[in-house]
Amino acid sequence: MIILILFACLGGIVTILSPCILPILPIVLSGSITGGKRRPLGVVTGFIASFTFFTLFLSAIVKATGLSADALRTVSVLIIAFFGLSLIVPKLGVATERVFSNIIAGFRLGGRNDNHDGFWAGVLVGVSLGLVWTPCVGPILASIITLAATSNVNADAVIVTLAYAAGTSIPLLAIT
Repeated sequence: MIILILFACLGGIVTILSPCILPILPIVLSGSITGGKRRPLGVVTGFIASFTFFTLFLSAIVKATGLSADALRTVSVLIIAFFGLSLIVPKLGVATERVFSNIIAGFRLGGRNDNHDGFWAGVLVGVSLGLVWTPCVGPILASIITLAATSNVNADAVIVTLAYAAGTSIPLLAIT
């Protein structure tokens, strides 16, 4: 089990070379630039939590319903394509920015700006990244998803998925 955890973490670190990461990097970078110095840590924390949860949750749903993993990947690709289009089309970009700014503003408690460190706003960015990125990682994640899909979502599957997510977050945190 320890070897599997080490390989999962190493696989997560190597994932930064995956083509699926390229559309996510601008979101990670722009989500980390604004806010306080704890915001990048919030992005990575939200990413690890949501990636782990949604990987295991989607694996359980795919196993229970027989839903195609390709359908989930297609939805993720469409979401990423929408964000790419919002970068190309200025009016769509402004509208998208307005929507997400209002969502983040809703997370500010009592008008305070997240204690000026941006951690919780970063967590929100990270959670959304983990959700979108989970189905599109590709072959590097195949062993993790296979473990989760072939067995029940148990402690071993959670630990291996967390190790992968932590390995992926190391380069993301370094970049931010």
